[in-house]
Amino acid sequence: EEILDRNPDHSVFITYFSSVVHFPYSPPYPHYQKFTDPDYYGNYKYLKFVDPSVSEHPNLEDVNQIRNLFDSSVFAFDEEFRRMMESLKER
Repeated sequence: EEILDRNPDHSVFITYFSSVVHFPYSPPYPHYQKFTDPDYYGNYKYLKFVDPSVSEHPNLEDVNQIRNLFDSSVFAFDEEFRRMMESLKER
């Protein structure tokens, strides 16, 4: 928004990149709380980190947390994109 505010009379081209919906699924606060279990305290509380030296498969609770992190990441992206679109429409 700052760039648009500084150049209100100029046309703009925006390239938007967000990695939040890509691995390691690390939605920012407060969005990571949207779909995740507040009582979960396993290895994937805030993101899906992979240690290549560990070959164990996540248990069902971990899998659910990872999926919920992904859903929260998509939600975070949608919210950010919505705000950007609303700002552009207002202009």
